[in-house]
Amino acid sequence: MNKAVFLKDFLISNIEHLETSSSSGTHAIYPTFDLHPRDFLKFAKNELENFTQKKDKLIHIINCLSHLKRALDCQLDSFFHHFGLYSIVRKNNLKFDKKMDFLKDIGVIESASLSRLNRIRNKMEHDYKIPDIQEIEVYYDLVVAFISVIESTITMFLSNYHVQIGSNNENSFRFFDLEYKFNEGPKITFYIVYQDKKKFNLEVNVTERKEFVYFLRALIFMSKLEYMRHETIIEHLSSSSE
Repeated sequence: MNKAVFLKDFLISNIEHLETSSSSGTHAIYPTFDLHPRDFLKFAKNELENFTQKKDKLIHIINCLSHLKRALDCQLDSFFHHFGLYSIVRKNNLKFDKKMDFLKDIGVIESASLSRLNRIRNKMEHDYKIPDIQEIEVYYDLVVAFISVIESTITMFLSNYHVQIGSNNENSFRFFDLEYKFNEGPKITFYIVYQDKKKFNLEVNVTERKEFVYFLRALIFMSKLEYMRHETIIEHLSSSSE
């Protein structure tokens, strides 16, 4: 059985009857970094301000870009820390592109935003070209937006790491649970209780990369069930299940 396909088909076929019953949250345990993403953003902003005031502009361009790069890297590592995945990321020595792909695959960032970030970042790092001030300002705004999105995702996820969804269709199931278990791999469990009280459950471990990613995507969007249009949820659930 393809677990991700089963979950996708189940959720999409029942989406019109789903109602959030309850959710559980946990407190944030912040990484013990000396510096955090918004520290690097502050440094980058200072360099942008110095760019307009000082004669030696090149050093401020380079410094600004370096701080923005660190802000991105730090925010990514903070994200994985909160999801209990940081040690796995370090063990496998995952690079920037792989980390960003993970966020794209779970539906946190869009491909277009990722492409814009990478295009400006690569211009200096790989082509050794100096971006102009307009590009730097765009890059700064993109990084600020990216960090804000990830912060919001972390907050929402920690508030809804376990959701219970009921059905208003009496001929269907009674409820299902989706739960992220931080200390068990981590892993994600999916548990259904039918009207006749029969039960069915699935679980995916982090080693099942594709299915784990899809279950996490499903959990994130099920936590938005009360305020996101069903069509939008279906669009996100329809991606990356195979």
